[in-house]
Parts: sequence; C-alpha cells; structure tokens
Amino acid sequence: MKKLLTIFKNYSENDLPGLAAQTTFYLVLSIFPLMFLIVSLSGGVSNDDAYFTKYFLPENITAFFLNMLDDAPKTKSITIVSALATLWAASNSMYALMKGIHLSFTHKKPRLNVKYRTKAILLTLALLVVVFSSFSVLLIWDFISQHLFGALRGSNFLIDILRYFAAALVIFVFMLVLYAAGSNEKPRTFVRGAMFTAVVWTVVSYAFEFYLNNFNKYATLYGTIGIFLALVLWLNIISTVILLGAAISAVTSKK
Repeated sequence: MKKLLTIFKNYSENDLPGLAAQTTFYLVLSIFPLMFLIVSLSGGVSNDDAYFTKYFLPENITAFFLNMLDDAPKTKSITIVSALATLWAASNSMYALMKGIHLSFTHKKPRLNVKYRTKAILLTLALLVVVFSSFSVLLIWDFISQHLFGALRGSNFLIDILRYFAAALVIFVFMLVLYAAGSNEKPRTFVRGAMFTAVVWTVVSYAFEFYLNNFNKYATLYGTIGIFLALVLWLNIISTVILLGAAISAVTSKK
C-alpha cells in the first residue's frame, strides 16, 4: 500500500497527467500525417494489416482510420520534406513522454537539447519499424497458432488470446526501449513498468471498444466527429498508462 501511494505521489507531483495531455495533443496533430506516411511507404493497407490492428487499437478507431485512408488521395511517392515534417511533428509526442519518464526518476525537467530531440526522432522511426514488423510477426504467429490449435475445440478463442498476447509482447518490447531512452537507467529497470503498460494497454483497448459498442453511441450522436473524440480520449488514456508505467518503474526500482 505504501508503494502504491508513492507511485501516485510520483505521478502527480511530477505533473505526469499534464504531460499525458501534452502527448495527446501532439499525437492528435501528427497521427493522421503519420498514418499517410506509413501507407505511402508500405504501398497500402492489406486486409491482414487491417485485421491485426484491432489487437493494438479499439476496432471502432481502426475502422475510422481505414475509412480516412480509403478516402485520401492515392499517392505512390512522398517528398523528403513532408516525411521529415511528419517525423518532427510526431517526435514531439515522444519527447513529451521522454520528459515524463525523466521526471519520474530525477524529479527534474530535462533540458531541450539535440541529444533528446535526436532520441525522440529515432524513437519515432523505431515506432514506424514496429508498425511494419509487428503485422508480419502477428501473421507468422497466427499461422503457427492455426496449425497448432486449429483442430481443437474452442480453438478460435484460444487463438484470439494468443494474438492479444503477441500484441502485448510487441508493446512490452517497445516500452522497454522508450523507457530506457527517456532515462539513464538500464532496460531491466523498466521490466515491471513495461509489463504493466503492455497488459493495461491491451485490456484498456478491448474494454474501450466494448464500451463504445455497448454503452455509448458516439457515432450516432456526433457522427464522424464522435469517433474522433473517442480517439482523443483513447490516446489520453494510453499516454497516461505509459507515464504511469514509468512511475511504477521509478518507485519499484528503489531499494
């Protein structure tokens, strides 16, 4: 109980809720250009990619993105200037998260310097690599799961659980990298925080989708803007979870 109170004290005193809101703001500004950049680089979104996205995002939000990408002008090339501008905008959200991670451990704001900005940009590039590779990993995982458990009774449920486990594993690895980049600590310091973030991210995404489908009709009340509001809310929740994971690592790593 004492450590739990210390975690929430760390979270509130370092203004991590404010940094979560700042992260959400920058993500909202950059997420659509980033999606178009991913599609331009990959040549489009396949049915398998669209299907596996639901293990990272609520299905309603996935459908919202896919509809936007379908309606967007198709282009096979992207200029270096627009790609760099998109990466710079997206790196602002990474930088906000890194500030929160640094604050959790040192209780001091990091100075805005080339080193941190470079780390933020590299992490944004790493996120793009994760997006590209994770769908391939899930596709291979799905192939193996289908052959191992396809003949069993209730195999669809078991395979679905394994898909969520694979998605959580991808999130866990990326969180270890993000937490380590935002501080001077070794990756093993963040195992508990990364596990917390990966599990809660997966559970929250599923619960959020269930909530939108059964208890709140954003699309019915507000139309397309309703799903956008749901996206903003979900991004804020995930940003909060990531920074709370950093606070957990900061508190539990102290002897």
